Amino acid sequence: MYPKQIATIAGKAALSKKAEDVSILNVKGLTTIADYLVFVSGNSGTHIKAITEAIEERLKKTGIVKEEKSKGWVLLDYGSCVVNIFDEETRAFYQVENLWADAEKIPIE
Repeated sequence: MYPKQIATIAGKAALSKKAEDVSILNVKGLTTIADYLVFVSGNSGTHIKAITEAIEERLKKTGIVKEEKSKGWVLLDYGSCVVNIFDEETRAFYQVENLWADAEKIPIE
């Protein structure tokens, strides 16, 4: 599966759980950590868990995923695509997306 496909599937899975402010960035050439970054907001711990599970379920066939959790932020590492799931406060505080302000935004169809 290609990185853009992984990002799109993750974005659609998040939207299926009513995630907010879903953003996919093509950061290929801007960073070495991944080709695509997905940013998602949930409104509670339970909501973030549901979003995380939906993404993992839809992408389980991609192989092993590395998951990191901290309060208000879950990171799913699919190699060339990294998914960041935040609560709104944590996302606003860290503003991680601003690091790649020049990145192409990928629409979710």
